[in-house]
Amino acid sequence: MPAGRYTIYALVSEKNWTFIINKETDTWGAFKYDPAKDVCRVTAPVEKLEKPIESLTIDLEKSGTGVNLVAGWDTVSATLPISF
Repeated sequence: MPAGRYTIYALVSEKNWTFIINKETDTWGAFKYDPAKDVCRVTAPVEKLEKPIESLTIDLEKSGTGVNLVAGWDTVSATLPISF
């Protein structure tokens, strides 16, 4: 994927989250979401957490090949690996 600005969406289900990288930027929410502008979709399995997270939390953690985007909410999290 070329360097640039993107929007990240997530489709959340009980067993997995699908992260969507989309070319449309400067939007608020998914009101103007256009699937034709999707760059890629990655499905990640849900991991159960011991302690609930009250608010949606997104962290970047270093990995051997880049970073992992870790998104968590309530009692689950999902990880999107990002390589450089």
